Amino acid sequence: MRIKCDGCNAKFEIADEKIPKKKVVRIVCPKCKNKIKVRHPAMDDDPFLEEGVTEEIGIDGSETHGVEITGSDAIDDSPFEYFEGEKKVALICVSDTVRLERVKGAIEDLDMHMSIVDSVKMGLSRLRYNQYDVVVLDENFCGEKLEKNTILHYLQPMPMFQRRHIFLVLLSEELRTFDNLAAFILSTNMIVNYRDLNKFNILLNRGLKENERFYKAFNDCLRELGKS
Repeated sequence: MRIKCDGCNAKFEIADEKIPKKKVVRIVCPKCKNKIKVRHPAMDDDPFLEEGVTEEIGIDGSETHGVEITGSDAIDDSPFEYFEGEKKVALICVSDTVRLERVKGAIEDLDMHMSIVDSVKMGLSRLRYNQYDVVVLDENFCGEKLEKNTILHYLQPMPMFQRRHIFLVLLSEELRTFDNLAAFILSTNMIVNYRDLNKFNILLNRGLKENERFYKAFNDCLRELGKS
């Protein structure tokens, strides 16, 4: 069930089975410590259950007292996206306005749908619930540094059967464009240096075509082995 704190408006998602069915509880908001009154949905269907706050549950992260947070502490209101047609869809995680405009222009030139996020939490939410053909990620997205880039760390350990469907482009201040060794080490498909963003549409188109050629051979081999 979804819960909204009436103190700070943070949104939480908690498994129904973690809420007692015959009790009204107060959950302590992990963000502002406000106490949120929560009742199990089953209580709405049973007129013989009496309402009375009998238990307080903390969900401050370190001590959940049996309550499991199944999403982030501020779930995006609309994590699901739907795009009509068969165009490729690109998720853009770029917060710098100049770089963002250049990336948007390139995506439009390549006739792709685009989804633009403005926070790390929103980016993770989109990735969790949707499938994107292309992800363009700035190494400094939302002020993070390359070694601590949350979205990059989310994508790196993804199982290959999922990861191979995502073409991940890392925008970098220091790494060279098409540095294949660095891209391999960072588990990305392509690196584009900031200085080359003025021709991003050409670079991305080239990278996508090379990726398609590579996986065509890969898929052909799978079919020959009877594993496709």
